[in-house]
Amino acid sequence: HPPGELFVGERERRRVIHYIAAGQTYSYDTEISDSTREGFGRAVAADSQYILIGAVDSNLSEGSVHLYVRSGGGFMEADAVVSMVDNNQLGREVFLDGDTAVAFAVDGAHVYDLSAGTLAEVQVIPEAIYTGGYDADTIVALDSSDDTMGGIVRVFRRSTDTFALEATLAAADFEEINSFLDAVAVDEALDAAGIEGD
Repeated sequence: HPPGELFVGERERRRVIHYIAAGQTYSYDTEISDSTREGFGRAVAADSQYILIGAVDSNLSEGSVHLYVRSGGGFMEADAVVSMVDNNQLGREVFLDGDTAVAFAVDGAHVYDLSAGTLAEVQVIPEAIYTGGYDADTIVALDSSDDTMGGIVRVFRRSTDTFALEATLAAADFEEINSFLDAVAVDEALDAAGIEGD
């Protein structure tokens, strides 16, 4: 998001609150809300042009992703994608970078082209499940579905218009315990995953 502003998702109230920096504090500006979508505000990403909002209420939710554009000091919905798959949780994590948006779901990471101002899906990466991160030309996905390995990390790099698997990582000292990967941070120069366990 541009310097001097903050977006806070509040999914219980189905809204995203927009604050603007005023000196050392932030003041309320406006909010984006959608009373029809449970979990609206579960995830939010913003840049100088777009605001991307995920709506996931529970594990039973199909989920949706909503694209807003800045318009006259406010925000206007430009497009929305609703998963047609039960329990898919589309939009539990969302990311923006330039004309690319990424939304994580149970069935994988959904990659969208925003160049026409809409969510034009260009790829679903089925190996990129659970949660992850995105920055520039890298998607890092955490997969905790393999309990015997304690989870794995997959790194995908952009090759022209799509992403391809570059590496699969697992801790060398894993034990058969119920630890699992829980967080990821992505930077163009450095990718890092946080591991929860004993």
